[in-house]
Amino acid sequence: MKNKDIDRYNLTDKEKAELRHLRNLRRRLKPKGCFEPQDKARLRELQLNGQKD
Repeated sequence: MKNKDIDRYNLTDKEKAELRHLRNLRRRLKPKGCFEPQDKARLRELQLNGQKD
C-alpha cells in the first residue's frame, strides 16, 4: 500500500502517520513496500473506529 492509498481512508493525521511509520519500518527491512497482516489489521481497526463516529 502506498502513501496515496493511506490518504484514501479518512483517518486522522496521527493515524496516517502511524501507518506510514509502520510501512517505512517494513520497507527498510524488506524491499517490497507492502503492508503486513498486522498493518492491515490496524488499518481495519482504524476504519471501523472511524465509522462509529
